Amino acid sequence: MSRKHYGLVIGAIVAIICLGMVWWPEPSQPRQHQRSSPLPDDFTQTKPAKTKASPRDMSEPRTLRIPALKLEAPIESVGLTKSGDMDVPSSDKSVGWYRFGPVPGNVGNAVLAGHLDVHGKPAIFWDLQNLRLGDVIEIKDDKGQTARFKVNATQAFKLADAPLERIFGNSDQRHLNLITCSGAWHNDQRDYSERLVVFTQLLE
Repeated sequence: MSRKHYGLVIGAIVAIICLGMVWWPEPSQPRQHQRSSPLPDDFTQTKPAKTKASPRDMSEPRTLRIPALKLEAPIESVGLTKSGDMDVPSSDKSVGWYRFGPVPGNVGNAVLAGHLDVHGKPAIFWDLQNLRLGDVIEIKDDKGQTARFKVNATQAFKLADAPLERIFGNSDQRHLNLITCSGAWHNDQRDYSERLVVFTQLLE
């Protein structure tokens, strides 16, 4: 994958949680599906650095559990659409893990994205904003291993101000970042004004 294409993929990840849904500003006028990335076309990003496998490395994630929110959800492995965008979770009750990025629990910034709402009703990450510092997030993989992460920051960003390196860039730490929409709905742009990011780090 070229550096430019990889950058566009990162942009699609930022946009994913507000895509693939039907929005209703008024009963008579459905909001249109949006596929555009909030990033410029010339945005570039290096690929995640390859690291040697560790005995404690996780395999493909299967289940997300957040005790503080009483949330448990299946994790879907998502890739790219034919147009080159990151695909979306097939259900508002599941979350999407971008399979071309790090596995949650392994070295790097792994990312999970989930819908905020669908048809005006709460979706899987509706309560994500209620997480607090120190809350625990658990990921169970397809081998039955569980990785536990601690929330160390929660912040909403305007689309143009999202710290992409911090969210998606290379890291020698084991991070898991959760993303959903937040802020105000802009009907003219068919999108929310912000993205909420929950930053977490693996508990050793």
